[in-house]
Amino acid sequence: MSATPAARDSGYLAIIFLNAQGREERREIIPLLPSEVPLAEARTDGEGRFVTSLPQPVTAGEAEIHAVYPGNDRLRAVAAVAQ
Repeated sequence: MSATPAARDSGYLAIIFLNAQGREERREIIPLLPSEVPLAEARTDGEGRFVTSLPQPVTAGEAEIHAVYPGNDRLRAVAAVAQ
C-alpha cells in the first residue's frame, strides 16, 4: 500500500484481530505516510548541477521529489523539494 504526499496525517489503516467468538482482541493502527523510493544517485558537474531522468510512474503521479546533499568538510548541506 502506498500514499501520495497529500495523504500525510489524513487517515490510517486499521488491522483488527478477532478472537474465536468474533470479538475484537486487538487493533493495530498504521498511519498513512507518503512512500519513499530512492530514484537515483546523482553526480554533480563542476558547477554543482546534475540531471537525472525520472521513471514515468513518478512523473505521471502526484510525486513530491526530494534532492538532498549531506555536505562534507568543504561544502555545506543542501536540500530541495519539487512537487
